[in-house]
Amino acid sequence: MSTIAGGVRARHRSGTALIVAVVALAVIGLLVAAAHLAAVESGRAGERRFMQAEAFAAAEYGVERAAANAPLAAWRAMPPGSTDWSGPWSVGRATVSVRVTRLGDSITPLVLIEGVGGAGSAPTRRARRTVSLTMSLAEGRFAPLGALTIGGGVTVGAGAMVDGNDLPPAGWSCPVPGPALPGIATPDAATVTVSCGPACLGGAPPVAQLAVAGASSTYLVFGDIGWAELVAAARPVSSVANPAPSSSAGACLTSDLDNWGDPARGSPPAPCESFFPVLHAPGDLHLAGGVGQGVLLVDGDLTVSGGARFAGIVIVRGAVHAAGTGGRIEGALMAAALSGAASDIAGSLVIAHSRCALAEAERATLRPVPIPFRGWSEVY
Repeated sequence: MSTIAGGVRARHRSGTALIVAVVALAVIGLLVAAAHLAAVESGRAGERRFMQAEAFAAAEYGVERAAANAPLAAWRAMPPGSTDWSGPWSVGRATVSVRVTRLGDSITPLVLIEGVGGAGSAPTRRARRTVSLTMSLAEGRFAPLGALTIGGGVTVGAGAMVDGNDLPPAGWSCPVPGPALPGIATPDAATVTVSCGPACLGGAPPVAQLAVAGASSTYLVFGDIGWAELVAAARPVSSVANPAPSSSAGACLTSDLDNWGDPARGSPPAPCESFFPVLHAPGDLHLAGGVGQGVLLVDGDLTVSGGARFAGIVIVRGAVHAAGTGGRIEGALMAAALSGAASDIAGSLVIAHSRCALAEAERATLRPVPIPFRGWSEVY
């Protein structure tokens, strides 16, 4: 009996071990499967995060590219509410398209730039991110008080002319002339000496005494843009300049620092007629002939000779000197005379007020500026 009972107990123990082994194998299998599933899900989550990062980077790139290469004049001309799409562009394994929406009004133009980035290929394995940037189209507003606005004394000698009547540059397509400005605007009319005869001053009146002509802000703040912002965006100018338009294969060579645009107008138009640069001389400047157009900023004194011609706005922090064959400035000339030195304008220099030339100079200052606070945002 004992033998039989021992055999039964042995078989019972063998059956239990088999069950335990099967359960252990099942548990191990479940653990392996769970670990594999977790690894697969972790890999997929990592891939999704990577695709999201790629899409986000592409969206940011699209916005930055659009802002850096902004066709500002075209954006400003867009009717409020209208949109313009560009792209798609490849950014590594991702792509991006950019939508620009014109906001605001004609006085305060805004644009909303949206970059829509996408990464991945299969419909179930694709990431999409959108970022946006709201920018204001800042533009200089030049409001000279006269054809010559000057903060110090000035002598207008024989052969020179200062005219505040609105005169379009020769050959330019301009609107009907507007009201005349003073020929010379100064904070103290007693510091103006005229030795060229009454015919060399024109305007309404020929000389105006205005306290604001002596204010530093008159020569430093221009609408939405100040002196520092203009200088930061300007092309450098050497101390002696004789600029001339240059082109290659029918295209204006804007990279040529001696190319200041072309104020002449012909038929057909010359390549550099539409080029209006912002220029900056960090010290004194001798404009010894040549032609140019746009915005000219001079930190020191300006000397004009050699028949130089410039159309647009010239802003000088020092004094102005001209002798011999002076030349012609069309638009306006502003001289702060911060050093206290007097200006002398002689020779054949002509300073002629032109709203048309000033308007073109203002367009040259157009630039995008992110609005403060929530200018940039991640949409999705």
